[in-house]
Amino acid sequence: MAYTFDAQIVSDLHKDAHGCRPSSFWWQCWNEASDDEKQAEWDDLLEVLERTMERERQEEMRAIDEFNTAIDKIMSAVRCTRDDAIRIYVDSLELSEYDLAYGASYICYHVGLPYSMGHVFVDAGVVKHRGL
Repeated sequence: MAYTFDAQIVSDLHKDAHGCRPSSFWWQCWNEASDDEKQAEWDDLLEVLERTMERERQEEMRAIDEFNTAIDKIMSAVRCTRDDAIRIYVDSLELSEYDLAYGASYICYHVGLPYSMGHVFVDAGVVKHRGL
């Protein structure tokens, strides 16, 4: 059997799949496992990662839809430009100046949008930079 597991990055894979680094108990089991058992664990982590990535992608899509719906509602109710609606939307989040100091990336994080949408908040003049 050809092994594809990598003991050097398994901790990173575990974190990406489960959201946290492996526990000391997990490491003990890993270190005592045979290569076949390590490969099975590796393959399981890859499957969990795939499901995690799909769930996150769907959550981001839902957040984008909710954001666009909110902006459209504001534009309709207030009869304003998209940029004005985005500024009103961000104001409604009641973020502190400290929060906004992190830039657009914090707003994206706060509402579940992908960081690639940070330009929306910069372009609307809400913040001056994309953030971290």
